[in-house]
Amino acid sequence: MDDPLLQLTRLFSLLLGLGIAAILSGLGFAWRIKWGAQATQAKIRIGALVPLLGLLVILDQTSFVIASAELFRHMSLSYASLIAVLVVIGGYYAISTFVFPDNPTDWPSFDDYYLSVSRLILSGMIAINVATLTYEFLLTRSGVELPANGGAGGSGMGFGDPVSLVAELAFFPLLATLLFVRSQRGSFALLISCNLLMFFDALYPLLTGKALASELRSDFDDISRLFSLLIGLAIMTLIGGLARCWRLSRPAARRRENIRIGWLVPLLGIVLLLNQASFFIKAFEINRHVPFTYSSLLAVLALIGGYYVISTFVFPQDPSEWPDYDIYFQKVKRPVIGGMVVINAISGIYMLALVVNGVGLMQTRNPRPGSGVVEAGIELALLAVIAGLFFTKSERANLWLLCAAIALLCSDAVRSIA
Repeated sequence: MDDPLLQLTRLFSLLLGLGIAAILSGLGFAWRIKWGAQATQAKIRIGALVPLLGLLVILDQTSFVIASAELFRHMSLSYASLIAVLVVIGGYYAISTFVFPDNPTDWPSFDDYYLSVSRLILSGMIAINVATLTYEFLLTRSGVELPANGGAGGSGMGFGDPVSLVAELAFFPLLATLLFVRSQRGSFALLISCNLLMFFDALYPLLTGKALASELRSDFDDISRLFSLLIGLAIMTLIGGLARCWRLSRPAARRRENIRIGWLVPLLGIVLLLNQASFFIKAFEINRHVPFTYSSLLAVLALIGGYYVISTFVFPQDPSEWPDYDIYFQKVKRPVIGGMVVINAISGIYMLALVVNGVGLMQTRNPRPGSGVVEAGIELALLAVIAGLFFTKSERANLWLLCAAIALLCSDAVRSIA
């Protein structure tokens, strides 16, 4: 890919990543309300329609990533092509900002909000997918052979497989029907059906052995910038929260309320920040061994999107709602710690599977004598500390365990350069 076209894909990854981040932020906010970590005066009913719509938009955007990687190779860089990409990807970002309300307290029932915005979002999805499929059709008419990367949703390029064709033909009528259905029960059933078809699109090639991974390393290298953006936003959320705590503890912030920051929430933010930095190194190593398929992109998005969501939990969105941050810590520590453990466990299992299959990872090449024992000891100690954090309720015990987790994470960093 030439340099100008490479810049185009970077712009595409940035806009798409921001669109996905907007939906993840909304999902995180809804989760905080359900968990009781978001203090609101009005009672808000989240329901299922808005989260399901957000999931559908994310799945459709990830499906579009697969299609775009192939389509960009047949696109010439021009003013017109740049405008076309901005319209399509900018449209995805625009409808992503509509999925969740800007001010949730204005909508006591999210199901009512769904009914007010669903037509706009679904119309945008249909328009973007139709434009993509039209361009694919024009390419095939000109003699270009596109790979069969799936059926349902925006990936298209699955017309050569009968099952994929059926999924493609079923998806768009269901999506169009959602435009006109106004009952909550009917919308729920249709959203479930559309989401299941998108998951089928990802899993069908794996189940049939027809998964087609791109042979071009540049594909995943380009799209990995999208996920680097998401984890960068997660880190930015944590650093911003730490800075806010610092401002609140100093005369730099004017406030009427007397807010007690304490140590627990800032230390939890540092633990997650260090863990995300460690995860970024692991992700950089295993990135080269992840196939560029719809299912693998969904898996990576689930992990890194999960990091972004739990990062929004660490610090309260409105500090004035929590006069004592130590009380807030007790509300949110379990989803944060639990999410961190699950994400690291999944990535660790994948790395172990690579090693068992004979893949030489950076950590397994030319190991120093005794380094494996030291690393295993640090990992086991960290696991014990994290387990203690998850279950203990004592503020003093939480404080010491957080300090121990930070010390272990820092020692692992020092060990890596020693």
